[in-house]
Amino acid sequence: LATLGELMAGVAHEVRNPLTAIRGYVQILRQQTSDPIHQEYLSVVLKEIDSINKVIQQLLEFSRPRHSQWQQVSLNALVEETLVLVQTAGVQARVDFISELDNELSPINADRELLKQVLLNILINAVQA
Repeated sequence: LATLGELMAGVAHEVRNPLTAIRGYVQILRQQTSDPIHQEYLSVVLKEIDSINKVIQQLLEFSRPRHSQWQQVSLNALVEETLVLVQTAGVQARVDFISELDNELSPINADRELLKQVLLNILINAVQA
């Protein structure tokens, strides 16, 4: 796992450097153009660069060893909290999230942050589907 972490750190560095340069040039182009269509295209390019950077960050986090932090977790509270994070993306994609939670559901013993990441990934995938 340590070797994987080192490999990912090297790959991330090699990919992020050109992405940073690309981002800089796209921002310059965006400042220099007044054409609304070009502005829109360049905005899309910037968003996609951000998406690539986010994937790289997630891969880095995945490859790093992490100590689990087990605790009592209310699934209802975690679902509601996670829904708030994707609400804006859902509105933009015309996706409505409807939650029907069981008020009598007992807390579970889990790593809250990892479980939140799983829920977030599922919801993001639902928005993108």
